[in-house]
Amino acid sequence: MKNKFKAYGIYLPVFLILLAATVTLRTVAYLNYYNENSGYFTNPLLSNISGWLVAGGAAFFLTYLFVASRENMLIPSFSSPFNYVPSALVSVALLFLGIELIRSADGDVFSVVAGICSILAISYFVTSAISVKRRSVRRSDFGILVLIFLCIYIAYIYFDSIYPINAPAKVTDEMAFLAMAIFFLYETRLSLGRERWRAYVAFGFIAALLTAYSSIPAIIVYLARDTVISLSFYQSVFTLTAFIFALFKLLLVSRLVPERQSELVEKIIRYSDGRTAEITVTAEEPTDEEEFFEDEDQMSIADIDVEAEIIDAPGVEEGFLLEQELPTAEEPVAEPTEDTYTEDGLNEALLKETTEIEKDEPTE
Repeated sequence: MKNKFKAYGIYLPVFLILLAATVTLRTVAYLNYYNENSGYFTNPLLSNISGWLVAGGAAFFLTYLFVASRENMLIPSFSSPFNYVPSALVSVALLFLGIELIRSADGDVFSVVAGICSILAISYFVTSAISVKRRSVRRSDFGILVLIFLCIYIAYIYFDSIYPINAPAKVTDEMAFLAMAIFFLYETRLSLGRERWRAYVAFGFIAALLTAYSSIPAIIVYLARDTVISLSFYQSVFTLTAFIFALFKLLLVSRLVPERQSELVEKIIRYSDGRTAEITVTAEEPTDEEEFFEDEDQMSIADIDVEAEIIDAPGVEEGFLLEQELPTAEEPVAEPTEDTYTEDGLNEALLKETTEIEKDEPTE
């Protein structure tokens, strides 16, 4: 629980305080001031105070959409064994609610459709208990059945004629089921890998608050005075199990931390990428140097070595190259003597070569 206080900050303690205050006020109001014949309170003070507290709390939890840190990604766990308990409770409650809706339909097609959808929605909670992966297409498909059932049941409550359309109990139940529908919408998105974690947490708090506000006082009044506040006792039980499911989901969240490599691995990868960029030859147009080596009269490796020896010879100034015929690869290169590296020896070689060139020139 300490870690959850750190994850949610002030939102979790505010939720717990509002939960205790609103449920207590509404329970006291139903036990002392509720008229079951009309569906209204003889003294609506406590009911109004609790209603305004719920509305203010819902507005406060919506601020989580804007103030929550982007780095604090909270995703519920599907692999925790604690998922089995709320999923099993909701499944049993949906089964009994569906049977009750079909049994008491008395020709009401709307009630039969709602009962069938209630039984079909069980598949989502069974899949949630079995599948431990966060992403599951099958679970998301079954999640749509839950949304369909909740929407149909909201309409069923609205058009029911047992209580007036603006009766406090009816309005509270409609708001609770509407919040549950929005929460399960974001719950289904988790299975598709398209989570909106801030909206999930915000509407998770709102759904948990409203379902507890609707179900706990109704069950207490039923057990104390055998009075049904909602359409049926099975509806109140299902709403209570939905509160337990949403509460468990909020308490089982964990931070989604992106995988990070060690600093050593990151350095090795950066060094490898740098070396790869250096040795990779891109397909570009040949430069002047490349065109030189593609010439037909390109020099052999032996010619290049000999030229390099001449250039690097001691006594030869930078940029000065003896104009002499370079030997081929088959001809042995004469070993330089000591006079070759002296100034006198260099001048003598130049004079000798100049004389030979003049002899070879044809006379006019």
